[in-house]
Amino acid sequence: MVDHINRMEEVELLKSINPSSYEATYTEINDQARETSKKVLDNYQILRCIIDRKEEVLRQQWKKKSNAQRLKILQNCGIELPETHGADYMQPFRWQLGSDQNSTSDNMSHRNNYMHPHLNVEDLIKVKSMLLLINSRGRNPPHLFANADLRAADLGVISGALPLKFLKDHHLLLEGESMETYGRLVPWTDKRMKQKILAGFGHLPHQGLLILEIQDNIYSFLVNWCKALLQEIEIATIWRLPIEPEPPLLVEASGDTAIASIAMETPYRLPSKLDLNRLQAVVTAKRLSSEDYIHDLREDPGLFADAVMEESEHRMERILDDEGRAHSSIGKPEFWEDVTRALVTDAYYNLIGWDIASKQVDRLAILKDKYAFFSHPQNDLPEELLKELLSIKNVLKFIRGGYKKSLTSGLSASLPFRHKLCRLPRTSGSGFSVKIIGRENITAVDMGKEDLMVFLLALIFSPEKHTALGQSAMMDEIEHMIEQDHQLKEKITPWVSRVLSNVGLIVRIENELDLCLPWATGLPTDMEIHKDWLEQDLNDRSQLLPISGSHLKEAFRTLGVLGDPTDGRYNYPCEQRRTKKITEAMQSAERKLDYFWTKVDYNYRKATHISRIITSTSLYQSVSHIFTNLRTVERTPDWVAPARPVKVFPKCLQTSTSIPQFSINEPISDFVAPQEKVKPKTRGIHHSSASLVEETPELPPSEPKERIYKLKARSLKVFKVLFFQSSETNLPGDLPWTEFKYAMAAMGFSIHKLDGSACHFLPPSTDEYVGKHGIQFHEPHSPGSAAKIHFHVARAMGRRLNNTYGWHGGMFVGE
Repeated sequence: MVDHINRMEEVELLKSINPSSYEATYTEINDQARETSKKVLDNYQILRCIIDRKEEVLRQQWKKKSNAQRLKILQNCGIELPETHGADYMQPFRWQLGSDQNSTSDNMSHRNNYMHPHLNVEDLIKVKSMLLLINSRGRNPPHLFANADLRAADLGVISGALPLKFLKDHHLLLEGESMETYGRLVPWTDKRMKQKILAGFGHLPHQGLLILEIQDNIYSFLVNWCKALLQEIEIATIWRLPIEPEPPLLVEASGDTAIASIAMETPYRLPSKLDLNRLQAVVTAKRLSSEDYIHDLREDPGLFADAVMEESEHRMERILDDEGRAHSSIGKPEFWEDVTRALVTDAYYNLIGWDIASKQVDRLAILKDKYAFFSHPQNDLPEELLKELLSIKNVLKFIRGGYKKSLTSGLSASLPFRHKLCRLPRTSGSGFSVKIIGRENITAVDMGKEDLMVFLLALIFSPEKHTALGQSAMMDEIEHMIEQDHQLKEKITPWVSRVLSNVGLIVRIENELDLCLPWATGLPTDMEIHKDWLEQDLNDRSQLLPISGSHLKEAFRTLGVLGDPTDGRYNYPCEQRRTKKITEAMQSAERKLDYFWTKVDYNYRKATHISRIITSTSLYQSVSHIFTNLRTVERTPDWVAPARPVKVFPKCLQTSTSIPQFSINEPISDFVAPQEKVKPKTRGIHHSSASLVEETPELPPSEPKERIYKLKARSLKVFKVLFFQSSETNLPGDLPWTEFKYAMAAMGFSIHKLDGSACHFLPPSTDEYVGKHGIQFHEPHSPGSAAKIHFHVARAMGRRLNNTYGWHGGMFVGE
């Protein structure tokens, strides 16, 4: 019964928030459905006929058109297209200002913005978007796009821009390619059918009608587009022409793929099947990245100091109050305690959270293969697979919630945004709160992309909107805005970008589970049914998180200014030429960092001993069981003065070393005959090959040769920086991000831009990388080709590459 009630409540909610909706009669809905489905199927058949015969011609014609010519064609294809990408999100943002929030006429005038938001001039004028759309819709039947088309219109439904027609005890069948199955209104004849539909396995009449209306527009638009490009061909008789082979796939020449580009293309492609292998690779790399970050914080004083300062610049205490003053705690011991605790807590929470998610994705992949036979929409899921799927969705929701406070407060307090806010007085027992400065005077003309971005982030973290809005679409819009607007991109600090990357990945995984799994439509109701079990399951999986959190709070209570980097205690001049003074300065910073972590581990052990909840243990030991590789912290060796260079004379002036040299005044008893030097022969080219063969057995057995990579000078220079040796005299500068990507591509890695600043580097499918995971790095803050990796960050990246793939400087040589 819970599933029935849940979906019925959803219908009642839609009626309340969409005032233009109403209860319709059977005849009204049936007539509209039959009429619309006929137009959809007729246009699909025409489109299929055209694409089978003239897709390559359409491609060439569209590529030859100028932007002005494309614009004219798009504007004359039978439907009114919005001019910009994301117009469906801009309108409700304007309504937040209150001026035209209840204007029904305004809603209806922007109807196409919401029905099919991917049909807009800004995106379709690009060559690839239009060609992907025509290929996917022309070669695949409409029912394969039904769920994706409905999800794309979510915002229009809840905003009231798309009125709905409701009918009880019926569903609209959307299967196959005939009028008998596509668009047929079916009454519920038995209890089992009712249970199936109310559980989510099918479309209620108001959903089905909306899908048909959306598809009617799309297929009509595409047929008109084809006619505009094939004016010399009679469409009515095109079926007489021979069918041609399908043209090759539209792929980019570059191996550098951005998730923003993939997300932009998704609405124009056939909805994909769930690729758990890809999810496993990305999630595992994210977990390993979290592990490496903790190790870097413990090992590198320079990176630790940077991280602490960065954390301190995203604290709510930085926001000025109504008198223009920062919080009184800034710079005091308690401030640095809070900063370092937040830094360390977030680092360990990231590791624990992504470890949980990684294990669940692995488990889901195993069960999906085990129960592959049952993955048809009409089959009930096996209990084991259902619970694992519900569990991973619940865990992801929990992890995403953990980022809410971090992102909302960190974004507000970041330097580019804090001037917009005013910190309010803090009440007892509550956190900081802020208000927006000058919000009452803002108009639609004044608002900018950053205001819309903040608005969308608020929607992502609004629990009441989770089931109503597509969070993945909102993340797509946020990523699109950041990538397209360089001024906005410069305002996104590296700290904010990293958190956005985490949130984005979670949202992507949730969206793939929702769209790609054939039985995902019934999951919301299943989660309600298994609510108690899910709560206990979450507690069992994440039990380390609350325990670690409470103990960390105690561990940092008495640290005071130990983590304060502003006094220079963590200055780490690793980029300077190595001298005795520089070596001692580096060792001093390392000792102070070791003391900080020793103190943290000691205090954590003490807190666990007092609580008696778990066995007394240090912070490091408490999570050591989930570390892939417990690396030893490397420390700078003591300074050793370089040997004075030996003066070399010309050979004609050198005396033979075979004759001992001594002074005539030196006693004979002091003479020591020179020992014969044993060294491998270096002039083998003067010997015969036979003599070489004879000498080979006398050599001791050698270990397998280490792989040597021969690279062009451009790539070699990058690895010289990543694996810089302190003995080298030429000190490297900062490393351009584009050069780093070029070098990784030269090593055969494919590069995938994720949300935020994260980039996923996937190794090639060769024997040497069998069992090796991808690795993730964050793009430096400066946008474009100017982005550079600071030398001390490049050193840390080199250590990660060494730990993951065994690379070191001696493996790379010039061609």
